[in-house]
Amino acid sequence: MKKRIFAFLMVLFVLLIPNTKVYAAAVNVNITGGATTVGGETEVTVTLSNQTEEIGVLQLCITYDPAVVEAVSGFDGGGGGKIFITSTEIKSSYTIKFKGTAAGTSTIAVSQTDSKVYALKKDANNQDQLMEVYAGTGSVEVKGTANQSKNNNLSALTVSPGTLTPAFSKDVTTYNITLTESCSRLTVSATPEDSKARISVWGAAMDPGDNTTKITVTAENGDTKVYTIYTKVPEAPKVEEKPIIIDIDGALYNVISNFDEELLPEGYEAVDYTYKGKKIVVGKGISNGKIIFCVSDASVEKADQQFVVYDEQTGSFSNLLMITTKGSSYTVVESLDALNSVTIPEGFVESEYTLNNVKYKVWVDANNESAQYFIIYCTNVNGESGWYQYDILEGTMQRAFLNGFTFGSADTTKPETIETQPQTTEEPDNEKNGELQAEYDNYVKKTRLALGLMAFLLVAVVIIVVIFTVKSFHDSHEEYDEEEEEAYEEDDRESKETRSKKTKNDDDDDFTFIG
Repeated sequence: MKKRIFAFLMVLFVLLIPNTKVYAAAVNVNITGGATTVGGETEVTVTLSNQTEEIGVLQLCITYDPAVVEAVSGFDGGGGGKIFITSTEIKSSYTIKFKGTAAGTSTIAVSQTDSKVYALKKDANNQDQLMEVYAGTGSVEVKGTANQSKNNNLSALTVSPGTLTPAFSKDVTTYNITLTESCSRLTVSATPEDSKARISVWGAAMDPGDNTTKITVTAENGDTKVYTIYTKVPEAPKVEEKPIIIDIDGALYNVISNFDEELLPEGYEAVDYTYKGKKIVVGKGISNGKIIFCVSDASVEKADQQFVVYDEQTGSFSNLLMITTKGSSYTVVESLDALNSVTIPEGFVESEYTLNNVKYKVWVDANNESAQYFIIYCTNVNGESGWYQYDILEGTMQRAFLNGFTFGSADTTKPETIETQPQTTEEPDNEKNGELQAEYDNYVKKTRLALGLMAFLLVAVVIIVVIFTVKSFHDSHEEYDEEEEEAYEEDDRESKETRSKKTKNDDDDDFTFIG
């Protein structure tokens, strides 16, 4: 039983581990160094060791400095700073011959990105197994000849921007620069006294604060001299942008140019937007295309953030009123232009209702002052507008079906038409209610089916576990019973033999000898 549990856990572990590159094995690559003179040659040995799998295909990429050495032999292709060793007949070491072309030192290394080593043995799917390469580095030092110049001095050194302190001298190797303006890169102009000397510059990129730039002069014979420049770059002055202030019904608000996108109400996404020449982040309705700004009360130092609606045609702002119930969000429509085109359902009068400290324009039943609901005109996340009924006791919202007015139909249906054709207006309500009931019944049916399937799977798992447990227990006890029975039979045989011997002895004792 323990073995089965362990096997199950191992399978589960394999399924859960992330999908990463898995190497079949590894191999160490060591590189020796060498030394020569300009025009001379030296050998570098590349050794393979500690491989945990036999190598099938070898492709090593060796890099070097082509300005110092030149690869002569011992490789299968490449040049100009990058050569390849490719083989299917694997040896423990390979020898590469380099020629010195200029005084200096060249690092000899293995390019991990361009090297590939495959194991001889295929994997379970008959695919090549990639081996991981652990590589060291070597170097080749090239010395100049006796007749080569040792001159590694500069004849001139200038920078831009700024001025060296002290003034340049070939014998002075340390300088300072203090800049009065921000600078991203220091331009260095260096001239060697000997035209055969080489110059390299490191650290020309500038960051705010202290920076170090090094100019290395390599003489023809390989001797080097380093000139160092210490530069202090001032911090860029911080320009405080003036806040964007907007006016909503006489109240001033600060526009939050970059806010947490999680604050956006349902149905809106964050987009870049240009307002009065400044780039800011706003919310845009996915379906209705409305633009909303994130703002805070300018009269309060640490005011809460809220969203307001921006009318791109008029350039005006209005409060974004939303009601969220049961995970669904609705935008309340209070614009006079929008409401003027909407027909108010018969028997309802305008009123106000405060919800979460926010006042909303609502309509209540004129004939039932104690009604625990009101209707309100809203837009859902799909951009569809219409009348909704809010249940005050339950705190829920649903489409309104009142006096023939259904969701999205209030702006096209006239009260007179409803009164003269009561049957025609009742049928759509019944049909809508029937559709809703059918949707609900279908949802309940699917939910019950899913729960039943989950319960069945759970019971099946429990039964399987119990069967394995009982079978393992039974097998172990059967082995124990067989061993016990064999021991009992052995004891019984020994007992019978003992009794038989005793009886024989007793019989011998009963004999009487007569003399």
